[in-house]
Amino acid sequence: MPAKKGIRYGYWMPVFGGWLRNVEDEQMQASWQYTSKLARRSEEIGFDLSLIAELNMNDIKGIDAPSLDAWSTSAALAAVTKSLELMVAVRPTFHLPALFAKQAANIDHISGGRLALNVVSSWWEQEAKMYGVDFERHDDRYGRTSEWLDVVNGAWSQKNYNHKGRYYNTENTVLEPKPLRAPRPPIYAGGESEAAKNLIAQKCDAYVMHGDSPEHVAAKIADMSARREKLGLEPQRAIVTSAGTLYPFMREKITQVFGCKVYNLYGSREVSDIACELPCADDPGPDRGHGGLCVAPWGNYVEILDDEGKPVPPGEEGNIAVTSLTNYAMPLVRYWIGDRGALMPESEIRNKALPGIQVLKHVSGRNVDVFRTRDQTLIDGEYFTHLLYFRPWVWKFQVIQKSYEDVLFRVVRSNGAPPRDELEEIAAKARLVQARQQLQRTERDQCRDGSENINSQSSTHKYKSIISNILWSRQT
Repeated sequence: MPAKKGIRYGYWMPVFGGWLRNVEDEQMQASWQYTSKLARRSEEIGFDLSLIAELNMNDIKGIDAPSLDAWSTSAALAAVTKSLELMVAVRPTFHLPALFAKQAANIDHISGGRLALNVVSSWWEQEAKMYGVDFERHDDRYGRTSEWLDVVNGAWSQKNYNHKGRYYNTENTVLEPKPLRAPRPPIYAGGESEAAKNLIAQKCDAYVMHGDSPEHVAAKIADMSARREKLGLEPQRAIVTSAGTLYPFMREKITQVFGCKVYNLYGSREVSDIACELPCADDPGPDRGHGGLCVAPWGNYVEILDDEGKPVPPGEEGNIAVTSLTNYAMPLVRYWIGDRGALMPESEIRNKALPGIQVLKHVSGRNVDVFRTRDQTLIDGEYFTHLLYFRPWVWKFQVIQKSYEDVLFRVVRSNGAPPRDELEEIAAKARLVQARQQLQRTERDQCRDGSENINSQSSTHKYKSIISNILWSRQT
């Protein structure tokens, strides 16, 4: 399964029943039932990956609290999910490398090529002793990790693999089938010590960092690039962005932080990878490489239409309609995504290496409903939709702003009646963001069986989850 380009969104799987040490009960059970439900729901709403931590004891809620085993849980999740990348932590001190390589390759096939590793050199001495595992000094642990990675990668890539080293020995190891993901499942790792950063630069595919200021992140990326360059390895050459409009100030900041070129990718949930920026080798200007978004001709045909569905001339903005050339199961023909944009006139196309290719001059944005306060402050409608996610009693919903003081939640019930405390929580959080105008009440219609119809389809015949009946006004 090819990796998604651009920014991806992930979360830590709550295999310890949550991640807050100061909250005893986060309403997230350390159970297969909860974890499988969460994983399936998360990919439905657009999450790209989940990091599954590996500890045999619970260091979040206390060592006597339940915790899930990372790798058996991941194997099960691989079978019940469809698109979520499973980034699973692995500690070399707890796994013989050749046996692990066999198990991981099998899980990669179960998942359809969605496995990734987060390699962690063990840190919890008490756990190691309780489970009968030798706990080495810091640099020795990284020495073991380095050799462990050699064996795993060798078994994954070679027909008959032999290794003789300080920590491990193998003889004519046969591992079939090889992992599905080529050239191998991605290997992530983090660390701040010299031993850790040297190992990551030399043998890993991605550097995991904690959140920090852009300046500190930029310094870390520059350091990692320098280490890879010193080793004769390829540094980061470009970043592809997606999931939103790439404005000039964003491009400038990303370029400054990561020290490489930035390319924009345009797509949607319904039609992925519609168009992307390509380098323009014949353009010597300062904006080189950013001459519009080239439409992928093997997958899509794009039209720009006015509100009556008639084509507008290149250069003129209109509604983006896409015809998918690859979706045979659910054909999308002249599908109005809800975005606005313009095709580039042929005389302005700078990338002459692609004659006849459609180029989007720009994508200006998407028509979406937003909520407004009386002073015209905008509130993203997705704030309200997230209030209803992961509720077992919700099958379908709409959130409607009827007036400045009145928000209506319309819900079609599933799996029982809604608990009163959850209804009160939703109402309180709705009032929280409407604090400027003192939201007086949040109405909830009677939850009925799944036969109830949710109204107000968009022009694309999609059901709108967010509807605002408030028109823009300069009045305060």
